[in-house]
Amino acid sequence: MLVGRRRSAASTAAGGGSAQRSRSALARAPGPGRHRAVGRAPRAGRRGAITRRPRTARPGAHRRTRAHARGTGRRDRPARGRPRPRTPAAGGRRGARAARRGSAAVPAAAPRRTRSGPHRRRSRGRARRVVSFSHRDPGTPEAVWRAAIDDRDLAPLDEDVERLVVVAAHPDDETLGAGGLMARTARRGVPVTVLIATDGEGSHPGSPTYTPARLAALRRREATEALARLGGTIRTVFLGLPDGRTDEHRDTIRAAVRDAVLTGGSARESADASPAGDALVIAPWTGDGHRDHRVVGEVVAGVCDELGARSRFFPIWLWHWGLPADAPWDDLEIVRLDASSTAAKDAATRAHRSQTEPLSAAPGDEVMLHAGMQSHFDRPFEIFVRPSRSAPSLPQEFFDAFYDRNGDDPWGFDSRWYEQRKRAATLASLPRRRYRSGLELGCSTGALTAQLAERTDHLLALDIADAPLAAARRRLGDRADVRLERAALPHEWPTGTYDLIVLSEVGYYWSEADLVAAVGRMTSSLTPDGHLIACHWRHPVAEYPLSGDRVHAALAAEKTLTRLVLHLEDDFLLEVYAGPSARSVAVETGILA
Repeated sequence: MLVGRRRSAASTAAGGGSAQRSRSALARAPGPGRHRAVGRAPRAGRRGAITRRPRTARPGAHRRTRAHARGTGRRDRPARGRPRPRTPAAGGRRGARAARRGSAAVPAAAPRRTRSGPHRRRSRGRARRVVSFSHRDPGTPEAVWRAAIDDRDLAPLDEDVERLVVVAAHPDDETLGAGGLMARTARRGVPVTVLIATDGEGSHPGSPTYTPARLAALRRREATEALARLGGTIRTVFLGLPDGRTDEHRDTIRAAVRDAVLTGGSARESADASPAGDALVIAPWTGDGHRDHRVVGEVVAGVCDELGARSRFFPIWLWHWGLPADAPWDDLEIVRLDASSTAAKDAATRAHRSQTEPLSAAPGDEVMLHAGMQSHFDRPFEIFVRPSRSAPSLPQEFFDAFYDRNGDDPWGFDSRWYEQRKRAATLASLPRRRYRSGLELGCSTGALTAQLAERTDHLLALDIADAPLAAARRRLGDRADVRLERAALPHEWPTGTYDLIVLSEVGYYWSEADLVAAVGRMTSSLTPDGHLIACHWRHPVAEYPLSGDRVHAALAAEKTLTRLVLHLEDDFLLEVYAGPSARSVAVETGILA
């Protein structure tokens, strides 16, 4: 656990990993790569492998998949024993049918779907599957994608902007995904800024000829040369973050993106900053199947939401592992390139020789982007993904049906060590021994409620559904110091103020608008000396409008809150917030003056 005071506006959240299914409710499988707990040093990896767990017939049964991507030799491990998440008070419960998204395992001759029974599921009417990919696979032929794109009338991307900001996870992402757009924009005299988060030093971890440091330096030179070929006025900023570990550096990425959006990355004073709405920000697509791409895309999306800037996202690996059925066609826009822009992009791509050619003839120095993969970026157009419209909060009917199917303890609050340990961590994170008045949002069956009651003089516990409240009443009995009530949050908000507010495994059931409203109501209901504790599952679930990381990003962006406690794991994120005058436990208890 990391404990320390930090202004919340400077922090962001994180995400990704794997999940487990129990009984008839399915938990979402990992995102585009696993995330590591604070303090752990993962192996470097340029293109992250995806691990997906198949559906199992019993809790805990799973298979590990080792998928090598880009020759990294890395293995992403599934997270262990995650039960289904707890019930919310207002917009929903962890769904009975959380689907996995993934990458496509592609055979030697042509791509194919992995369709064996336990690997396939449906969510929201769309088939999803357990898949993996390697950069060595031939991948989906470009002819398949060209035919699918030619059959559709994609809307053009609006290129009328005052400045363009392109954010890349690794050197070459920006060229492959948006090289033509940058060339067109720079030619019109519009300022273009490129942020490159890592140096891509993990692309050849087994290289006998290049150390990571030497490869990082080479890839910086290649990126500089490539961008010069796209336009001599393009400004480049290298953040130098560790390859494969962007999740641990979201704050750094966020600050750099925010500065670039407002000032173009220049040294101008903030007073001279331009309106964010004049900028277009381009970044890797969060659904691309690569952890660093997802993290960068999530950070960019959060900054653009905060500043009101327009954002678009480019796929890279989708074209390799995916099939046309995997593309979000309703959200795609196209930029058609003229001959000059196409030639500039081709020249820029060839500058990334460490990726488009072998480093040497020695084993471990093989080409990273084979000819088939490169063909996806020889197109006379580029494709971008619009941010999806915010999904609505999950309704009460969703949870009523879920409990009707799965009984009183669908997430194993009482039986699973994962939940028992997480509750212990939550309680241990509370800065005070005791609170006057507590508010628990989304109490579910009362497993945490019973323990919170021992730390509060009065506790109000809310949930949206009757079935879990009935189970909570059986657990708690007739305690006079605990009230259990049904409420659809955030709209049915209780009156009064509280020196402890608990938001545990609830926020991702809300829409973006409801999340914003909930954060406002929580801060208004918190006493000046109060604490707000939030804890959420970090892995994506198809049915949920938001991710747990997005919930914590919204809390971090609330300027009236100060973060006191941060506990970050692969599976969940736990934070404690307080008002601007908050004091640490040592100060509050007199250990420090």
